[in-house]
Amino acid sequence: MPVASSVLRTCARCAGLCLALRLDAALAGAGTAMCEAGEVAVFAAAGEDVADACGGAADAIGFFRATRLLADMPVEIHVQDVLQQAVGPGAAGGFLAREGRILMLPYAEFRKIGTWFGVPIDRRLYRSLAAHEVAHALASGNFAVRMPSVEAHEYIAYVTMFSTMDPGLRERILAAIPETEPERTPRLSAAFHLFEPMRFGVTAYRHYIGPDGGPEYLRDILAGRAMAH
Repeated sequence: MPVASSVLRTCARCAGLCLALRLDAALAGAGTAMCEAGEVAVFAAAGEDVADACGGAADAIGFFRATRLLADMPVEIHVQDVLQQAVGPGAAGGFLAREGRILMLPYAEFRKIGTWFGVPIDRRLYRSLAAHEVAHALASGNFAVRMPSVEAHEYIAYVTMFSTMDPGLRERILAAIPETEPERTPRLSAAFHLFEPMRFGVTAYRHYIGPDGGPEYLRDILAGRAMAH
């Protein structure tokens, strides 16, 4: 469903009531909203940020469902100007596993970064950021291993993000970060993600759409048969 026709349920805390309203009404101002897709709550000041967060959440949920993975679980997205140190320096968003919630910068702050994955930041990238973080939250409910590796979590999040991204935008990113020869491509490891997170993400997506990737490989990761410690 196009974002422009999404319906949000805005909850009034004091009355304990939820009112259904169309997105164009939400754009006038938002506080706490329940997205139409799944059990996702968004806490944001700007209605457009709510819409993009809900859109990205719907993308991630749709991808998990299409891959026959568990996608129905409560998710909280908190959009705030300052992110906690646990998210990491320079990050635009992050999933706090212990707290079970997502933190994201508002779009106005995210845009100040200038470029992301080698292309100018726009609303489509912001929606993809939300899809990436929601994928982390959904993956946490699907792992059969107690402590999944960093690369396992990030592989799933990046594959979800690129698989659901606007196709034209995705092609621009793939062109901006060209593929290298197999023998010169680093292994998809925690160290690779630490030092080159964007190239890690693009490499993960290229692996996923290749002969050794696909939905079955995602299930292997979640079961601990691949990318385990």
